[in-house]
Order: sequence, then structure tokens, then C-alpha cells
Amino acid sequence: MGQARFAVPWVDAAPRLKELAAPAALLVVLCAWPAFVHVDDTDAGLYRTVVRHMADDGTWTQLRYLPSAHPQFREHLPFGLWPFALAQRLGDAWPPVVAYLTALGTLALLARRRPLAAVLLGLTPAFFTHAALVRLDGWMLLGATLVTLALSDEALDWRAWAFAALGTALGVAVKGPFGLVPLVAWCVVRAWRGRAPAVLAVGGGLGALALLPPTVFLLTASADWWQGYVVDQLLASASRSRADGSSAPWAPLGSVLGRFWPGLAVLGLGVLRGGDWKSERVLRLGAATALMLVLLALSGRHVWNHTFVVYPALALLAAELVGSVPERLTRLAQVAAVGGAGVVLLAGLSGAAAKWSPCVVPVSARAWHLAHPAQPLGVVPPPTGTPWKLLATLAAELRSEPVLVDDVGRARAAGLPLLVQGPAPTGYTCSTEAPWVLCLPGTQ
Repeated sequence: MGQARFAVPWVDAAPRLKELAAPAALLVVLCAWPAFVHVDDTDAGLYRTVVRHMADDGTWTQLRYLPSAHPQFREHLPFGLWPFALAQRLGDAWPPVVAYLTALGTLALLARRRPLAAVLLGLTPAFFTHAALVRLDGWMLLGATLVTLALSDEALDWRAWAFAALGTALGVAVKGPFGLVPLVAWCVVRAWRGRAPAVLAVGGGLGALALLPPTVFLLTASADWWQGYVVDQLLASASRSRADGSSAPWAPLGSVLGRFWPGLAVLGLGVLRGGDWKSERVLRLGAATALMLVLLALSGRHVWNHTFVVYPALALLAAELVGSVPERLTRLAQVAAVGGAGVVLLAGLSGAAAKWSPCVVPVSARAWHLAHPAQPLGVVPPPTGTPWKLLATLAAELRSEPVLVDDVGRARAAGLPLLVQGPAPTGYTCSTEAPWVLCLPGTQ
């Protein structure tokens, strides 16, 4: 298959519609997974609550989460939440639509270059289970895809650099330094393989431009942004003073090895088939992938979703190595794709898929809150730490403002219902659900 220059996906697409139709049917349905299956996702629940507050407050920069947890939310820059806040003004159903369309746009860009690469990314559970969730990873992945497609082209003309600049600016705006990783890796690889040190200068200029808007914002915004984002987030992560995440330098590689399936299986198949490792495109993709993992390893704190920036290059590398497949296998794959889309759709519409992932909020607590929507629920943290997933799900799905409780006696005196793990607190009667139980003030 000849390699197309990097372009928007709908240009000259007609000859490839037949090739793309079956994978597209599967991916469109698969990426709607969160609409069929209940997904308790901590970040998505947190961002949905922050976005709802942004729409309610009419603010673009004064972000807040819960009164007892991040009343000033400064964990991330606000730019990636702005599209969701605009959608929120149309109603609760619209922010997930924005996330869903972003995921499909990412796949469409990859399919323009290699349909198999889009299928490999779309079939990755870490991708499709998050595709319609309100998270910042979708923007970061879209930015990494733009950079990877633009700078893996044969020629580095102004259009390639323009798309690389757009992708980098998007990545930096939502994920800070991690948005620079694809640009740095690709510029180093292109300068090395093409013996063109000028590429580094151009890349450095684009990186500086991408950093300019966040820098101006942080210098002109209220002082709590500098403390909350730069000091407590970026510098704390770099110095490994944050307790969450992993500090092991091999964590990014471990994340890819554990999550990028079935892409790694196809990559292995391509190696076994004797893929053309001498191809310049394959060499560049392999080198850029390896360098991105090295750059991610330099961070003091590692979270699995940061490795999303590597996925587009890995998907393209696997597609390049496996090469063309016999026509009969192609037809079988198309039939399997359409059949798979049908199975997922039927499972979702019938309600069968909803049973695969029960909600972390107990049924009794959900029913109680529906009957008492104005009264908050208290959450008693277990010994393992703050139950962020429960808090996020309560806030996002029930529009509740749960309260972290560190003194059960004071909560009982205030008549506050509690969600607890373990034995019933003194003065409360509790349901029998697990792991979280609803406890109401009363006689034990």
C-alpha cells in the first residue's frame, strides 16, 4: 500500500471507503462502550463534576471540585476542560459526546495512513473503555497522533510542521510537559536519520510556542494556580514527592506491555513474518517509540495513562511490520468486524452489557439519595486511603456533594448518613451490602 502524505482524513477518501467500512462499523460501536457498560472512572467522574461547576458558575479559570476535596481544583490547566464546559451548557449528555467524537477523530486520522493502525488502537481496551468518558487523555492522544503522523511523513514541509505544532500545542495545553514528548522524540529521530540538525531548531521553536499560552496563563492567573499546578503538581511529580503513581523508571514500558493489546500481538506477528526492519519508515517509528518511552521514564512519577502518547506510533509500527495480508484474510476480518459490532450493539441495547461492571455506589445509597437529594452523604475513608472513585461517582452520577468524614462522632451529631467499609459505627444502623454499606443515624 502506498503511503499517503499527511492530510485530513476525508481528502481522497472515496477509494478507501470499502476498505474502511467494516473496521469503522466495529470501532464506532465499540467506542460507545461507556454508553452501554457502566464505568466507574475516578478521573472522568472528577472532571464531570468540575465541568458541571464551571457551567454553573460561569467561570473559565476558577475551577472547583468538592467542598471537602479540592475546593480549588488546580491539578490540571483549564484548557482541556473548556470544550466539555461549553458542551455542558447544552446538558449533561453532551460532554461525553465531545469525548466520543474526539476518539473517533483520532481513529479517522490514523485510518487515513493505515487502517490497521486505527483498528489496533481502537481495539485496545484502555482506549475504547475510555473513549466516551470526560477525560483529558483523549486530547493528549489526539495531539500525539497529529505529531506522529505529521513528522513520520517522508517530507517535512510547512504543512507537516503546522500539524505538528497544532498537536504539540494541544498536548501541552492539557497535559503540560507530557505534550512535548512526541515532538521531542520525533525531532531527535528525524535529525539523526536525516542528518538534519536544523530539524532540532524548528522543533525547539515549536515547543517554545506551545509552552507560551500556558506560561502566560500561569504568570497572569491568581497565585493559587502557580502553587497548585506548578509547585504541587509538576515539581512534586518531578521530585517524586507525590505518593500516587509509580516512581520506577520502567513503569512506562511496563504499562505499554500490560495494556497495548492486541497491538503487541500484531507487532510480534510482524516481527515473526520478517517485517522490513530496514525500511526507513519502520526505523523511524521504532526509534521514536523507544525514545518516547525513555523520555517518559525520566519523570519522577509515572501514571499509566501518560503512555497514551506512545500508542499512535506503536499502532503504526505494528501495521507497517505486518504489511499486507492475503485477500481472503481481509474478507474474513471484515466479516468478523461487522459481526463484532453487531454483538456489542445487541449486548448494549439488550442491557446485558450493563451487568459486566456494577457501580461502586451501593443500591441503598443511590435510592436514599434520590429520596433526599438535598442532604449530603458522608464518606468514611478506609485505612487504605481516600476512596477517590466512590467520591467521584457520587458527585458525577448523583450530583451529590459527598463529604469526607474524619470524625464519626461529629457526623453522628450532625445526623449525617455515612458510607463505610467494615463494621457499623456506634449509633448507626447499616445495610448489608459490600464493600460499601449505607449507615443511617439511629439505634445500632
